[in-house]
Parts: sequence; C-alpha cells; structure tokens
Amino acid sequence: MGEWEGQTFEQIIRKDAKRFKERGKDIANHRPPGGESFADLSQRVVREYERIVEETTGNILIAGHAGVNRVLLCHVLDMPLENLFRISQDYGCFNVIWQRNSGFRLHVYNRTYKILPF
Repeated sequence: MGEWEGQTFEQIIRKDAKRFKERGKDIANHRPPGGESFADLSQRVVREYERIVEETTGNILIAGHAGVNRVLLCHVLDMPLENLFRISQDYGCFNVIWQRNSGFRLHVYNRTYKILPF
C-alpha cells in the first residue's frame, strides 16, 4: 500500500481522493504512491507459491494476509485479478487448496472458528 499503509480508506480519500478514485477504475494494475499493484503482488506471490509447491512433498501451510490470499485464490480459480474483491477473506480465516493430478482445487474457503470464552 506504500504511502497509504496503515490508513483507513476514509483517511486516504480525504488526503488523496483523485488517486483513490483511479484505483477503483483499475484495481488490478493501480499502484498506490510508493506501493505495488495487485498485479505486481500476484506475480511475486504466485511465483513463490509455485516454487514452494514444486519443492515440497506432503502438506504445506502458508500464512498470509487477505491480499496475498486473494491473489492466490484468483490464481487457483483462474479468476481475473479485477475480481479479487469478490473473494471474502475474514480476519483469521483459512483456505484449503488440494493439489490433484488435474491441478489445484479449492476445498475449504474463508473458514473461521469462533473461540468461546470458558
């Protein structure tokens, strides 16, 4: 998020409404000042994801934030990055991706567990 890191959307809009509006017109390719686009993020994350899968046997756990999760899910689902915000990623959720002979399959999506106080 570059210079926008740590700010709410409302704060960004107050300070940089024109750029924020441009972001909405091209969510996949827009780069916030000093930041990276989702397309940049996707190239970096998918390349590393594929390396990890290639070099690892057995189960793999990858922890990431919602942006990383969304670009990986777009990749697995063969979905355009322009639609990444159609994918919900709640705080503390997890996704399970299975690898099969025919490729990857999303098995569990945006799962969370509520911890009850005792």
